[in-house]
Amino acid sequence: MITGIAAELADQLETLDADEQRSLAELLARSRHQERGFGLDTLFLVHDFIAPELEREAGSPGIDDKLELTASRFADEDAIALPAPEPLDMTLVDALARRRSNRSYVDGSIPLEAVSALLGHAIGVSSSLNSYGCRDLPLRRVASGGGIETVELVVCARDVCRIDRGVYGYDARAHKLRRTGINEPLMMLARGFGQNPWILEAPLVILMLGRLGRSRWKYGELAYRSLLQDVGNVQANLMLVGTALDLAYCVNSGVDSDEVVHDLGVRPDSDLVLSSMVIGRAGAK
Repeated sequence: MITGIAAELADQLETLDADEQRSLAELLARSRHQERGFGLDTLFLVHDFIAPELEREAGSPGIDDKLELTASRFADEDAIALPAPEPLDMTLVDALARRRSNRSYVDGSIPLEAVSALLGHAIGVSSSLNSYGCRDLPLRRVASGGGIETVELVVCARDVCRIDRGVYGYDARAHKLRRTGINEPLMMLARGFGQNPWILEAPLVILMLGRLGRSRWKYGELAYRSLLQDVGNVQANLMLVGTALDLAYCVNSGVDSDEVVHDLGVRPDSDLVLSSMVIGRAGAK
């Protein structure tokens, strides 16, 4: 008997006929992927198991898919231009040696210059090239599968100098913060993380928004694996740059993606919050 998420899957995939639904449900029931315990099992299994078994092939990428590679999820004509990132005064060897998670930050606003340097050096655009049928496709300072930049950053600013409290999308190509329409980040963060004081009291929380639809366009059944690799690269860059900026930070992946994605108004079928970085001012050594 098929139960739990496998039964839900058989009911929800209306595009499949009865035999295909049962095949998919049976694969899910006997797979190990359920250990992750959340709804991405469905997406992962459709690509990993069902596509080959049912001989379904993804369509060829069209021009809309290619243009999507350079598009930010957030559109805001009145975006906030960030100051140019200041040079980092620390070697890579020193940053690796000093890198530590730290949830004991002190009270006080984070300077906008520090936010600009963190975003710009960790995930900003370093150059561009002609590829995927696009002119000037941006290349960021973080490795990503196929160079398609599947992870975007969402900046939840509770106490950052010179910008209003709110939630912003980081536009790496323009080095700007784009408004999401959420003026109070605490409610969204509380729904995503629960009542964790060290998160809700932080002056800055950066969410890592994974673009599964974008990754699917390139990697099909391997999309989710590629996305996890990409977010790991982003986390590493953020930690190293945060160390060089003498920030206190801690990476936290225990976020309810569905709640945050709903609040952000992005696509629940192809956008998911994979991780976060909680940031404050470091105390005296």
